[in-house]
Amino acid sequence: IIYVGALFAKTPTQILQQQLSRFQTMTANFKQVILSTDGMTLQKSSGTMAISRPGKFRWETLMPMKQQIITNGKTVWIYDPELKQVVIRKLNQSISQTPILLLTQTHVYLDKSFNIKSIIKNQIPRLSRGMTVLGKSGQWFELTPKKSGEAFNKVILGFENNQITQMQFSNQLGQKTIVSFSKVKTAMSIPQRNFTFSAPKGIDMVKE
Repeated sequence: IIYVGALFAKTPTQILQQQLSRFQTMTANFKQVILSTDGMTLQKSSGTMAISRPGKFRWETLMPMKQQIITNGKTVWIYDPELKQVVIRKLNQSISQTPILLLTQTHVYLDKSFNIKSIIKNQIPRLSRGMTVLGKSGQWFELTPKKSGEAFNKVILGFENNQITQMQFSNQLGQKTIVSFSKVKTAMSIPQRNFTFSAPKGIDMVKE
């Protein structure tokens, strides 16, 4: 007997892409916590973000220090107002340095670059009290890079009610970062000028 449902069973990659494809644009507030290998808090920050799929992204840290990370899908600008400096990189050199950009990528990129599996909340390593926020309806996905030598070795994406709610990733040094999203809005019109950088006068331009 061949069960028709089994023939159309979706892979974790397809399910994840379906979740990401629910929005072409997105805005949200974020809170980010960086933990040491023993779970101690090293840094906290917060701010706002915006996405226009595919490939466009704006990440603006407001507290404790201001910083902007902006990409138009080809170039990434990292602007530090206090240093009066902007670092310019090609996007394909920055994905491994900025895992949050994964939210803007296509199914082909995810499938080619990562091993992806669905996990349940109980399988997520205990990072710190209060760090997991999803309810019983949430979906979690674990992504591990197929290439060695990436800046991070694991990413976990969490969704609740079909919206991205949390992102967790760890680097090669064992530090872990948790990004929690709130006030998520999708299907909004976002001006394209938000995804390019116009340098103020007196800013140092550093190309990498």
